[in-house]
Amino acid sequence: MSVIEIRPSRLLVILVVAVHAVAAFSFRFAAMPAWAWTGGGICVLSLGCFMFSRSRRATRSVALMDDGQLVFEPGRPEEFATKLRAGSVFSRAAVWLAWQGDARRQGALMVLPDQLTAADWRTLQVWVRLRAALSGAGPEGGFS
Repeated sequence: MSVIEIRPSRLLVILVVAVHAVAAFSFRFAAMPAWAWTGGGICVLSLGCFMFSRSRRATRSVALMDDGQLVFEPGRPEEFATKLRAGSVFSRAAVWLAWQGDARRQGALMVLPDQLTAADWRTLQVWVRLRAALSGAGPEGGFS
């Protein structure tokens, strides 16, 4: 079992702000002026929602079990264990963990290299490649 600490990503903030800026700028050249204000407002609202939800996220702990299970927040009252789904993907640039638990405990998480130490990043990549196959998910669609 390996426990990794996932911090909030600075790279993701840069990417999201850049995409929102491009989208808002593209509305500037809309055929109708009303679209410029509406589209720009939607972009600002979307970016605000992202920043608000990001500020509520803190560092989370994840235990990577030898049998391919994920345990979020091990040793804390909010601890829960899940199984990976086949939608989990790994690459050099990111790891997408998709998990399946009960109806309330399913979801996905994108992990970028700046969120982990170099050793934890390598551990996560190797774990997704090797151990996730034991849970039945397998790295289908995964590539290195």
